[in-house]
Amino acid sequence: MWYWLWVKWIELTSLICYMNGHGEPGATPNMQGLFGRAVTRKCMELEDKLFGTKMSDLLSYRYQDFGNLVSSTDTSWNKRLVYSWQNITVLVPDPESQEWKDLRLTEEFEERGCNPQNSKKQCPQIRRFLEHHLVDSSLLIKEGKKRKTKAGNKTWWGHVGEYGYIYPPGVRIFKRVEVLNGEIVVIERPL
Repeated sequence: MWYWLWVKWIELTSLICYMNGHGEPGATPNMQGLFGRAVTRKCMELEDKLFGTKMSDLLSYRYQDFGNLVSSTDTSWNKRLVYSWQNITVLVPDPESQEWKDLRLTEEFEERGCNPQNSKKQCPQIRRFLEHHLVDSSLLIKEGKKRKTKAGNKTWWGHVGEYGYIYPPGVRIFKRVEVLNGEIVVIERPL
Protein backbone atom coordinates (compact mmCIF):
# COMPACT_ATOMS: atom_id res chain seq x y z
CA MET A 1 0.00 0.00 0.00
CA TRP A 2 2.74 2.48 0.93
CA TYR A 3 5.16 1.14 -1.68
CA TRP A 4 4.82 4.26 -3.87
CA LEU A 5 5.90 6.46 -0.96
CA TRP A 6 8.98 4.31 -0.31
CA VAL A 7 9.97 4.53 -4.00
CA LYS A 8 9.62 8.34 -3.98
CA TRP A 9 11.73 8.57 -0.81
CA ILE A 10 14.51 6.47 -2.42
CA GLU A 11 14.42 8.60 -5.59
CA LEU A 12 14.58 11.86 -3.61
CA THR A 13 17.40 10.63 -1.38
CA SER A 14 19.34 9.39 -4.41
CA LEU A 15 18.96 12.77 -6.09
CA ILE A 16 20.20 14.61 -3.00
CA CYS A 17 23.18 12.23 -2.71
CA TYR A 18 24.02 12.69 -6.40
CA MET A 19 23.85 16.48 -6.06
CA ASN A 20 26.13 16.20 -3.03
CA GLY A 21 28.84 14.59 -5.15
CA HIS A 22 28.28 10.89 -4.56
CA GLY A 23 27.74 10.17 -8.28
CA GLU A 24 31.45 9.48 -8.94
CA PRO A 25 34.04 7.88 -6.71
CA GLY A 26 36.36 10.41 -5.17
CA ALA A 27 34.09 13.33 -6.09
CA THR A 28 34.18 16.34 -3.85
CA PRO A 29 30.92 17.41 -2.25
CA ASN A 30 29.17 20.35 -3.88
CA MET A 31 27.39 21.37 -0.71
CA GLN A 32 29.38 23.11 2.01
CA GLY A 33 28.86 23.64 5.70
CA LEU A 34 26.96 21.73 8.31
CA PHE A 35 24.10 20.76 5.99
CA GLY A 36 26.52 19.39 3.37
CA ARG A 37 28.39 17.27 5.93
CA ALA A 38 25.11 15.94 7.35
CA VAL A 39 23.86 14.97 3.88
CA THR A 40 27.19 13.30 3.08
CA ARG A 41 27.03 11.24 6.28
CA LYS A 42 23.40 10.25 5.62
CA CYS A 43 24.18 9.31 2.00
CA MET A 44 27.00 7.02 3.08
CA GLU A 45 24.77 5.41 5.73
CA LEU A 46 21.99 4.94 3.16
CA GLU A 47 24.35 3.34 0.64
CA ASP A 48 25.58 0.88 3.26
CA LYS A 49 22.05 -0.03 4.37
CA LEU A 50 20.63 -0.43 0.89
CA PHE A 51 23.57 -1.92 -0.93
CA GLY A 52 25.93 -3.37 1.71
CA THR A 53 29.61 -2.82 2.38
CA LYS A 54 31.75 -2.01 -0.65
CA MET A 55 35.23 -3.31 -1.34
CA SER A 56 36.82 0.14 -1.12
CA ASP A 57 35.42 0.76 2.37
CA LEU A 58 36.63 -2.55 3.76
CA LEU A 59 40.08 -2.27 2.17
CA SER A 60 40.61 1.26 3.46
CA TYR A 61 39.46 0.23 6.94
CA ARG A 62 41.09 -3.19 7.50
CA TYR A 63 43.95 -3.37 4.98
CA GLN A 64 44.83 0.27 4.58
CA ASP A 65 48.33 -0.03 3.06
CA PHE A 66 47.28 -2.51 0.37
CA GLY A 67 44.02 -0.65 -0.29
CA ASN A 68 45.86 2.65 -0.78
CA LEU A 69 48.20 1.02 -3.29
CA VAL A 70 45.33 -0.40 -5.35
CA SER A 71 43.14 2.70 -5.34
CA SER A 72 46.00 5.14 -5.97
CA THR A 73 47.72 3.26 -8.78
CA ASP A 74 44.99 3.07 -11.42
CA THR A 75 41.65 4.88 -11.72
CA SER A 76 39.96 1.87 -13.38
CA TRP A 77 40.96 -0.31 -10.42
CA ASN A 78 39.62 2.29 -8.01
CA LYS A 79 36.28 2.34 -9.85
CA ARG A 80 36.02 -1.45 -9.63
CA LEU A 81 36.56 -1.19 -5.87
CA VAL A 82 33.94 1.53 -5.45
CA TYR A 83 31.09 0.62 -7.80
CA SER A 84 28.75 -2.11 -6.61
CA TRP A 85 27.94 -3.49 -10.08
CA GLN A 86 31.53 -4.51 -10.94
CA ASN A 87 32.80 -7.70 -9.31
CA ILE A 88 36.45 -8.07 -8.31
CA THR A 89 38.52 -10.34 -6.09
CA VAL A 90 41.46 -8.82 -4.23
CA LEU A 91 44.12 -11.20 -2.94
CA VAL A 92 45.55 -9.32 0.04
CA PRO A 93 48.82 -10.58 1.52
CA ASP A 94 48.73 -10.89 5.31
CA PRO A 95 49.90 -7.46 6.57
CA GLU A 96 51.86 -9.18 9.36
CA SER A 97 53.83 -11.52 7.07
CA GLN A 98 57.55 -10.91 6.73
CA GLU A 99 57.41 -11.24 2.92
CA TRP A 100 54.94 -8.32 2.72
CA LYS A 101 57.08 -6.17 5.02
CA ASP A 102 60.24 -6.99 3.06
CA LEU A 103 58.71 -5.75 -0.20
CA ARG A 104 58.42 -2.20 1.23
CA LEU A 105 55.93 -1.25 -1.49
CA THR A 106 54.18 1.47 0.49
CA GLU A 107 57.50 3.22 1.20
CA GLU A 108 58.48 2.99 -2.47
CA PHE A 109 55.05 4.29 -3.47
CA GLU A 110 55.44 7.36 -1.26
CA GLU A 111 59.09 8.01 -2.20
CA ARG A 112 58.41 7.97 -5.93
CA GLY A 113 55.21 9.99 -5.70
CA CYS A 114 53.13 7.48 -7.63
CA ASN A 115 49.65 8.37 -8.77
CA PRO A 116 47.25 7.10 -11.48
CA GLN A 117 48.75 9.43 -14.09
CA ASN A 118 52.40 8.39 -13.70
CA SER A 119 52.25 4.88 -12.19
CA LYS A 120 53.05 3.05 -15.45
CA LYS A 121 56.40 4.83 -15.80
CA GLN A 122 57.19 5.78 -12.22
CA CYS A 123 56.10 2.62 -10.40
CA PRO A 124 56.11 -0.38 -12.79
CA GLN A 125 57.16 -2.84 -10.07
CA ILE A 126 54.19 -1.88 -7.88
CA ARG A 127 51.77 -2.17 -10.83
CA ARG A 128 53.09 -5.63 -11.73
CA PHE A 129 52.76 -6.74 -8.12
CA LEU A 130 49.16 -5.50 -7.89
CA GLU A 131 48.19 -7.05 -11.24
CA HIS A 132 49.02 -10.48 -9.79
CA HIS A 133 46.71 -9.82 -6.81
CA LEU A 134 43.58 -8.58 -8.64
CA VAL A 135 41.04 -10.88 -10.33
CA ASP A 136 38.25 -9.34 -12.42
CA SER A 137 35.55 -11.69 -11.17
CA SER A 138 34.74 -13.69 -8.08
CA LEU A 139 37.47 -16.28 -7.57
CA LEU A 140 36.12 -18.45 -4.80
CA ILE A 141 32.71 -19.26 -6.25
CA LYS A 142 33.60 -22.78 -7.36
CA GLU A 143 36.60 -24.83 -6.32
CA GLY A 144 38.98 -25.56 -9.19
CA LYS A 145 37.43 -23.00 -11.58
CA LYS A 146 40.22 -20.99 -13.21
CA ARG A 147 40.13 -17.20 -13.40
CA LYS A 148 42.60 -14.72 -14.88
CA THR A 149 44.39 -12.11 -12.84
CA LYS A 150 45.01 -8.62 -14.23
CA ALA A 151 48.51 -9.87 -15.13
CA GLY A 152 46.96 -12.60 -17.33
CA ASN A 153 47.90 -15.55 -15.11
CA LYS A 154 45.33 -18.26 -14.49
CA THR A 155 44.60 -18.87 -10.83
CA TRP A 156 42.19 -21.08 -8.90
CA TRP A 157 41.60 -22.34 -5.39
CA GLY A 158 41.29 -25.74 -3.79
CA HIS A 159 41.17 -27.52 -0.44
CA VAL A 160 43.90 -29.63 1.08
CA GLY A 161 42.70 -30.99 4.38
CA GLU A 162 40.92 -28.24 6.26
CA TYR A 163 42.72 -25.34 4.58
CA GLY A 164 42.08 -23.55 1.31
CA TYR A 165 44.93 -22.66 -1.07
CA ILE A 166 45.36 -20.33 -4.05
CA TYR A 167 47.12 -22.03 -6.99
CA PRO A 168 49.69 -21.46 -8.35
CA PRO A 169 51.88 -21.32 -6.21
CA GLY A 170 49.85 -22.92 -3.40
CA VAL A 171 49.48 -20.02 -0.95
CA ARG A 172 47.26 -20.70 2.06
CA ILE A 173 44.05 -18.71 2.47
CA PHE A 174 43.72 -17.19 5.94
CA LYS A 175 40.39 -15.45 5.59
CA ARG A 176 37.74 -14.72 2.97
CA VAL A 177 35.36 -11.78 3.26
CA GLU A 178 32.47 -11.32 0.85
CA VAL A 179 31.38 -7.77 0.13
CA LEU A 180 28.84 -6.26 -2.19
CA ASN A 181 31.10 -6.02 -5.24
CA GLY A 182 33.33 -9.06 -4.79
CA GLU A 183 35.52 -10.57 -2.15
CA ILE A 184 38.70 -9.99 -0.22
CA VAL A 185 40.89 -13.03 0.25
CA VAL A 186 43.64 -12.67 2.85
CA ILE A 187 46.51 -14.96 1.89
CA GLU A 188 49.55 -16.16 3.81
CA ARG A 189 52.12 -14.26 1.72
CA PRO A 190 52.38 -12.28 -1.52
CA LEU A 191 52.09 -14.22 -4.79
